[in-house]
Amino acid sequence: MVAGLLGLSTLIFACLSSFGVSTKGVHEINPISQAEKPEYLERFVGAGTDVDPFLVKTPQDLLSISEIVNSKTSSLDGLYFLQTADIDLDGYPWNAIGNAYDSSIAFRGIYDGGGKKIFNLNSDDQNFCQGLFGRFGGVGLNIHIASGLVGGWCSGGLVSHSTGDRHGLLINCITRVDVHAGNRAGGLVDNFIGGGILNCVSFGRVTGATIGGISSCELDYGYNLGYRGPVMNAPGVTGGMLECFDVTDMSEKEIASRMESHVVESAAKAGVALNKLRHFIVDENGSIDFGEPYDLVPDFAWGKPVFYVGLGLFGVGVVTFSAIAIIKKKRQKDGDFAAKN
Repeated sequence: MVAGLLGLSTLIFACLSSFGVSTKGVHEINPISQAEKPEYLERFVGAGTDVDPFLVKTPQDLLSISEIVNSKTSSLDGLYFLQTADIDLDGYPWNAIGNAYDSSIAFRGIYDGGGKKIFNLNSDDQNFCQGLFGRFGGVGLNIHIASGLVGGWCSGGLVSHSTGDRHGLLINCITRVDVHAGNRAGGLVDNFIGGGILNCVSFGRVTGATIGGISSCELDYGYNLGYRGPVMNAPGVTGGMLECFDVTDMSEKEIASRMESHVVESAAKAGVALNKLRHFIVDENGSIDFGEPYDLVPDFAWGKPVFYVGLGLFGVGVVTFSAIAIIKKKRQKDGDFAAKN
């Protein structure tokens, strides 16, 4: 349990202040034992930490998260959910997790997609702002939405609205969902003011009165974001730093290579432990996908050999220093003995 606390403390908001997202007092982790687990979490095995996460395996699991948050039962603040299987939502009417119109109804936990896919994310209620998440103030990583059509009024392929309190983070995510909204439509998000998005790519096509391949409204910080179509509604609409690239004329192999080359730097910028993020790969069909998790010791270029050589030299140095100290102490002791006699 202690390992879980230490591991998650390195994951969540360790240095997000580097791009203006507050880190103070955010997502204190409170592991839940089976004996303490409230009824609304009984379907999930685990303790809600990064080493013992709540497992998400079925459409019913995702729907349960939506119900817990949308009923105001809990924001799931600081609890870690890990998707462990592909999930097909075909036939399951989807209501976004959190309510874009009510900041008190938001997901504030950690959702790790585990590199697995979500298919058929379909929602078309024009009275609501749609996405996988409607209102988001947590951490989303390694999420892959492989297909779907998101409607609604002001919607995003992954998130409609952030909570606006500088606590939202999306990193290493892929979306292929199309967004067709009555008002604003964003490939990744609609309005993510106060949050940060790093190393994500959207292949979805967006239509609406106001559209953006990444965001259709405000975004404080974006790093290495891939998009299709217009990047934003208009120049200057973003509230801060934005580094992005158009995927329209790129092969998915090229896109995967670019995304992969920015994982380590993105983790450093966001303060996310590298071993919580996954490699970007190209699958047997030539499509971008997620691979295995990163090692804490990078194996790119000379990273791993240099690390181990350095560790070895450090060890040799410690042993040598200790041996010299012992010899000098012995000589001094022998000298003292000789002087007395």
